[in-house]
Amino acid sequence: MTVRALGAIESSRRRRGPWVIELACRKPREFGYPHELWTTRLLPRHVRENGPAAGHACLARLAQGTVCKILAASEIKPHKVRYYLERRDPDFEQKKADLLCAYQEVELQRQAEAGDGNRMLAVISYDEKPGMQAIGTTAPDLPPQHSGL
Repeated sequence: MTVRALGAIESSRRRRGPWVIELACRKPREFGYPHELWTTRLLPRHVRENGPAAGHACLARLAQGTVCKILAASEIKPHKVRYYLERRDPDFEQKKADLLCAYQEVELQRQAEAGDGNRMLAVISYDEKPGMQAIGTTAPDLPPQHSGL
């Protein structure tokens, strides 16, 4: 390969990389896909199908591995979004105290009735929402962030 051809390939990489990264930081739903996250197959397919129309003709034959390399160089993993969300209940301390008090009362009743052979104590504990399914989100999605490398 000539120096000119290698320079053209490297220039092409620099131009397509930011477009692929910007795309990976957006939700697939924005483009009409039913997926919540990009998969390692969906993103390259979308890039191949839409890259040429966005002015990146070289992306029409882009391999899945190349997309993975572009994303890895910027430490972006759109298929592995991970974060922790904790909602703090302002009444948590009072609820905790009430629950611990209830457990303590049960233990005291058990101890008091231990010597009484005629009485039996039954304690029933249950989940108030056993069949509840989380259907909606409680916070806005956090998209992957470009590391700037």
